[in-house]
Amino acid sequence: STSNTTKLTYLVSGSADTQIRIWNLSSTSPEPIQILQHNSGVRSLLATNSTGTSPRLFSGGLDGTIIEWNITTLLNQPPILQTISAHNDLVYSITMLNSTLISAGYDKMVKLFDVSNPLSVIPRKTMQYSTTMEVVYALPPTTLYVGGDDLTVSQWDISKDLVERKYSGATRSVINVAVDTINGLLYSSSLDGVVREYDAASGSLRRTFVGNGTILTMVLASGKLYSAGSDGMIREWDLGTVNSTTPRRVFVH
Repeated sequence: STSNTTKLTYLVSGSADTQIRIWNLSSTSPEPIQILQHNSGVRSLLATNSTGTSPRLFSGGLDGTIIEWNITTLLNQPPILQTISAHNDLVYSITMLNSTLISAGYDKMVKLFDVSNPLSVIPRKTMQYSTTMEVVYALPPTTLYVGGDDLTVSQWDISKDLVERKYSGATRSVINVAVDTINGLLYSSSLDGVVREYDAASGSLRRTFVGNGTILTMVLASGKLYSAGSDGMIREWDLGTVNSTTPRRVFVH
């Protein structure tokens, strides 16, 4: 898992070795400025730095816990602000919507926590699913996208507790979601090795981008889609080229 702050001052990475490393991007040193220790392997990370608020860092572990870290004084100890037992098993994904921290776990639950200050240890809402949800993606002010083993992405309005739309087509679990708000498009990647592009307003499928093997993660940046697959390849897709579903470039990792 990786995350970064809004001004790209720091890069934060977490891994199965239980360590969270914080890198200073303005430094030429290859060494992290601090290493934090989660209770277990790290599956998810979330760094926030909203206007008028202090930066916050959350990590989700293989043990079901979520830890909030003190990153305002990085080199001071102890760095842990709070630990909550969020799920019965690994925390697949965490996101923030306004003052609500949202987590998806292997236990087939999506939970909403009040994080105004301090982080509440008791969820204010729990959504129980029949299958595991592997990704949560927030779009302010009230939209939450949830995807997972039901092979769909659900669009929730959490202020109304209402599923407004579903995006379908995946043949295996959905593990990533991203939204292009400028062009009104939603992207999802699945264990079936396909990135799907949808019209966000209607839910209709527009294009598919096929990789080789499982697509582990994807990123939207500057009109490009980057997908990293289990075949060791990173593919760059030009989203501005109409009807093009052929990678512009392929990088060998």
